[in-house]
Amino acid sequence: MIESAGAHPGMRVLDAVFEQSTKIDSALQVGRGEMVLAVERVRTADDRPVIYSRDRIPARLLKADLDLSNLDPSLFALLRASGHAADHATATLRAVASTNFTAKVLGVRRGKPLLYIEEIDYDRDGTPVMLSREWHVSDEFDVRINRQAQTAPNFSER
Repeated sequence: MIESAGAHPGMRVLDAVFEQSTKIDSALQVGRGEMVLAVERVRTADDRPVIYSRDRIPARLLKADLDLSNLDPSLFALLRASGHAADHATATLRAVASTNFTAKVLGVRRGKPLLYIEEIDYDRDGTPVMLSREWHVSDEFDVRINRQAQTAPNFSER
């Protein structure tokens, strides 16, 4: 997305830890106290912070020998290498105001409008494999959504 906006992408991992699941992880269908990989990152466009993200992956889906100090920058590649490639997703988008924390991380003023995206990625079997929460600096680039119309059921008249 950053490259398609004509910028050079970059990323900083702020934190990557295994921790016990919380209420936010219910969408991942993990049991109480089950371990999840929690990753916090800032993505940059031409060295400017444009996206702050918090991603969570059930630890049971990952390889046991995962080295958090040498984490693959693509969590999708990490899932694919673990045999749980993301196949499809459901996302919710909304406008939010930056908090003290997101303003500091993204280098914007507090209260600046951000685009918040919460996405659940699923593997081919429909198992939820990752929960992503992202805060996008709204004036840095556009997010384009491609939608496909469903065809109406064919009802024949009697």
